[in-house]
Amino acid sequence: MKARALCQEATSIVVLTGAGMSTDSGIPDFRSSDGMYRENPESILSRETFFQKPDLLYRFLHEKFWCQTPAPNRGHFLLKEWEDKGKEMTIFTQNIDGLHRVAGSQHVTEFHGNLKTATCTNPKCGKKVEMKTLFDIMDQDPRYYMCDCSKSTTKRYYKPDIVLYGDHVGTRSFMSEARETVWGADLLLVLGTSLNVYPFADLVRYRNKKNPTIIVSKGPTPFDREDDIIKIEANIAETLQILSP
Repeated sequence: MKARALCQEATSIVVLTGAGMSTDSGIPDFRSSDGMYRENPESILSRETFFQKPDLLYRFLHEKFWCQTPAPNRGHFLLKEWEDKGKEMTIFTQNIDGLHRVAGSQHVTEFHGNLKTATCTNPKCGKKVEMKTLFDIMDQDPRYYMCDCSKSTTKRYYKPDIVLYGDHVGTRSFMSEARETVWGADLLLVLGTSLNVYPFADLVRYRNKKNPTIIVSKGPTPFDREDDIIKIEANIAETLQILSP
């Protein structure tokens, strides 16, 4: 299998992961027939909803990402195993579940943040709290998402430390470094993302086309027909086991 040989030969591998990476952990993806798009998540997971209906946003995050207490699946652990075998693994993930870090991967950039903490939006405060603390009092205190730093209104909401629709993603230097890392990889491995969310999807455009790119994802991506792309539509963990060096 050509893809397996490429994985064995590569020394430096950059991995881009999306929601499909975590479906085996019980977290629904966005765009499949059973995914969250049936519930209009772009509207709920937005900056506008956060400031206008923060309880709606928090309860959606709790139901979809938190209350199921997800754990890393075999795919997460396989990427860690590749690292243990001497591969230089760099992971950029869209996911906010933190499962790559829990699995032990060392070089992880959480492109859209992590659901572990929230920060007060009052620029004079900036207090950080555990999301677990807020979720634990959600049903007892109707003001659970509000910091006690001042008597202002939306300026003192605890905002989950994730990128919402309408937020900016990183700085120019952050994006530049990410693109350089992708360009320098021997192999680009894309797992479980439809590559429709920008600027994350733009990272694929910065690949070195002289080196291989493998996409493992169910459903189409904008890059499937490009000459240097190997597209595999299959379960991620099963595929990684086959490709394992």
